[in-house]
Amino acid sequence: MKKKPTINTDFLGQWIKDAGSETPPLGFSQRIMAQIQLLPQRNYQPVISPLGWKLIIGYITTILLTVLYFIPSENSGQNLWSKVPLYKLPKFPLDKINLAIPTISINGPMLIATMAFLILGIVSWWYTYKNNYFQT
Repeated sequence: MKKKPTINTDFLGQWIKDAGSETPPLGFSQRIMAQIQLLPQRNYQPVISPLGWKLIIGYITTILLTVLYFIPSENSGQNLWSKVPLYKLPKFPLDKINLAIPTISINGPMLIATMAFLILGIVSWWYTYKNNYFQT
């Protein structure tokens, strides 16, 4: 009966053993840090300014609130906009102008949540404004 030769399948382990371990010379880290400090410093500007972020958040909030107010109600296929009663404005001298103003009925918890959101947003905006423009 012939014996099969054993094959070492741990190539990575064998490579590490062959390469051995080396330690960097003394002061290696300090020399690297000194070279890094000699590189020119750059002042990075944000791509979107803080005002831009506030506008983006305002647009997204407006879209979300609009969607929440006018999503389909209950199991009917109609959206809330179709259930809003229409009020006709008095006619102006121009006969072709006939506008209808929808009314929205907001329940108590939603009104409180909306007011709290607006108040906290105004407070946050005021402290940001105050800290940026009225620093002493």
